[in-house]
Amino acid sequence: LLVNNTKNKVIVSQKVFDQAYPASTTKIMTALLTLENLNLSQVVTIKHDITFPDGAAVAIHLKKGDKITVEALLNALIIMSANDAAVALGEAVAGSEANFVKMMNKRANGLHLSDHYSTAYDLYLIFKEVAKHNEFFNIAGRSSSRIEYLGSKGEQKIYDMASTNQYIAGTYTLPSQV
Repeated sequence: LLVNNTKNKVIVSQKVFDQAYPASTTKIMTALLTLENLNLSQVVTIKHDITFPDGAAVAIHLKKGDKITVEALLNALIIMSANDAAVALGEAVAGSEANFVKMMNKRANGLHLSDHYSTAYDLYLIFKEVAKHNEFFNIAGRSSSRIEYLGSKGEQKIYDMASTNQYIAGTYTLPSQV
């Protein structure tokens, strides 16, 4: 789906309503709700160790008692697609993961379905809203970032991360015009 956002006109579209698993699309909605509801300088105290059954899940390994700013969590979420940052932000916005899912569905004007899916058009609508927040692009345009936060015992933790966006990271080049 290619849309002229100034004129709100579809330039090219193909299979924009085909169902697909949302993967990290959900993280863009997480960023949107975070930017709409929290201040970047707000400090979030992690309520519990955030772990995942799949050991390959991308994470910065947040532990109970860690104190980290919303801005640092957004960096981890947007730049490296950290799943634990998404959980921490969702809980900070809505109090719990379950409440955050309800907020996402309400904001997206949708209902929860057991076979969770999305479409290219859904992503366009979400992205159109998050594009209203310059903070998103300030973070998303970075090829790397360093975040600093306090561990549960007051020790300083530093996490260096590289972008998972292969165009920004330089792994792929943008296609040239034909």
